[in-house]
Amino acid sequence: MPGCILRFGGQGDITIRLQLGWQQNDFAHLAYIQVVAPSARYDTGFNPNIGLNRPGIDTGWACSWTEKTSKLQFNGTFGITFNFENDATDYDSGTDFHFEWAVGREIIPGLVASVARVRHRNGSAFLCR
Repeated sequence: MPGCILRFGGQGDITIRLQLGWQQNDFAHLAYIQVVAPSARYDTGFNPNIGLNRPGIDTGWACSWTEKTSKLQFNGTFGITFNFENDATDYDSGTDFHFEWAVGREIIPGLVASVARVRHRNGSAFLCR
């Protein structure tokens, strides 16, 4: 379009993650902490906004159970994200709770067909009472 210039910033927020995983029989566990540093472009009303443009700390625990003969997998992750103020919009989203689960079956080594669900809830209302 003549006269239209689009400028793009970073490709997404920078994340630094520390995780520890271990195996106990058919169960696999993973505990993590992740720091999110804003680095991507964020403009109110511009879509898609790839980055959140807010610093945060995400902690969580994940567990997987695999049934060896049928190759069924049951997976779940529970996490809490502590978000800090978004300077671009002067908006503070507070603390988030998230839970993801998936049930799948390994079709071939390395390929799992599954059904998944993500539940997300802003927890600031609970923490501020």
